[in-house]
Amino acid sequence: MNFMEKEKNVGVLDSGYGGLTVVKKIFSVLPKENIVYVGDTARAPYGSRSEKEIIEYSIQALQYLLNKNVKLIVISSNTISSVACDELKKITTIPIINIVHTGAKKVVESNIKKAGVIGSPATISKSAYSKFIYLLNAEIEVIEKACSVLVPLMEDETNSKINIESALEECLSGFRELKIDLLILGSAYYKLIKAEIQNIVGDDIKLIDPYDDIGMVVKSELERIGLQTNSAGLGNQDYFFSDLTNDSERIIKMFLGEKVKAVQKINL
Repeated sequence: MNFMEKEKNVGVLDSGYGGLTVVKKIFSVLPKENIVYVGDTARAPYGSRSEKEIIEYSIQALQYLLNKNVKLIVISSNTISSVACDELKKITTIPIINIVHTGAKKVVESNIKKAGVIGSPATISKSAYSKFIYLLNAEIEVIEKACSVLVPLMEDETNSKINIESALEECLSGFRELKIDLLILGSAYYKLIKAEIQNIVGDDIKLIDPYDDIGMVVKSELERIGLQTNSAGLGNQDYFFSDLTNDSERIIKMFLGEKVKAVQKINL
């Protein structure tokens, strides 16, 4: 394998800020890899947009990422993974990891009979989790529910915890009565309110976070294609956003736990 190919970047493609969770997970497992993040914050959230818009915007973001010398791409957005992944794969031969497929595999490995999913309207409308879980195990029943207001509420600093918990109660209503075995958190934002979600659904329902093992998934894929870096030092993380606002620094820190310097505003 060409040495220069191994020293290319791992690309992370997202519709906003949520995929920063993936950067953090990748770095924790693969600290020597260089990571490039592209988030289309100017047009986020994608979850309430039309399929046509999601595909169009995702292609534009991917084209920008492809100019950043990447060897592997992680689609960290559940919405992009659900709606646009097949179209993106037509544009490049670079391997793409789909976060929905990662989460669905975790469900099947859990050996359960009934699963719930919460996610954006676009993610749920495509039944992406149901379809992929069915391909792996047709005996698992999947119940999906859209939660359209949670992400905007969480990004808005003026919203109180009470408002978020009230929206959560509405979003999660009915899952206990349906006697699901586990609940898939179909957005990176839900990781930030995991304790509140667990409190509402009860301890008998297991929560599945598709992002928990994404670092190991990336490691396995790099090993499979033979493109692990040979670098001895720590890798770099570069962040590109289509919009930066007064809230951007706070939201970035919300996901990464720290301020970052290598942040640039771009046009997509």
